[in-house]
Amino acid sequence: MVTGSGSPLGQRTTRRLSATGARVITVDSVEADVVAELRAPSGRSEMVRGVAAFTGGVVDSVVVAAVLDGAAVSVEYLYFAPVAAIAGLRPLLAGSSAPRAVAVTAPPANPLPDDQLIEACLSGDEGHAIELADRLLADGRGDVVISSAATALQVWLSRHARTREWAGRGIPLVGVEAPSDPESLDDVAEEDLAAFVTELVTARVLPVTGSLLTPHAPPTRTRGRMLA
Repeated sequence: MVTGSGSPLGQRTTRRLSATGARVITVDSVEADVVAELRAPSGRSEMVRGVAAFTGGVVDSVVVAAVLDGAAVSVEYLYFAPVAAIAGLRPLLAGSSAPRAVAVTAPPANPLPDDQLIEACLSGDEGHAIELADRLLADGRGDVVISSAATALQVWLSRHARTREWAGRGIPLVGVEAPSDPESLDDVAEEDLAAFVTELVTARVLPVTGSLLTPHAPPTRTRGRMLA
């Protein structure tokens, strides 16, 4: 299953996965197998119900692209929607014989993220996170929102990957850090990113759960780096 399947990165990933023979379930706000607006909590619930109905309750892989790729800067898209998708679809992954979840995040390095926004995200306080993000956006600091949401998502992935619900059930959960925000990637770099994600989804041996990977190293042979 691929969320954001209508974005350039989602389209490339869907096409590559389909070429391997996989039946790819697409999720997007328009023209997808499951149509849902993930910016709203109600849309996220609709997405989980829709995927469950479409698949019969079992999903082998979940690919979440927590990047803008043409959308407006939004902490809902960058953090809360991907977390809801990953957490909500975990029961469907648990029914697979070879489950895995992969989340693509924006690079969080520059500028420095906002600690308050990170904490609001990790505590699940979406209303407060939106308020903080809106203030930053009003000050022209959308890059801080992107950096903060990416950092929060990477921490969430690392924390949850090693829990009983994920590692204890044999469900690998890994993150892929885009080399730059996909809006600034050229076609070649975006195709490389889609190829890397596809290799992760189809690999017989996955990196250690909780890894944060970059497209510069073979995913089946690297442990990536861990976040606290």
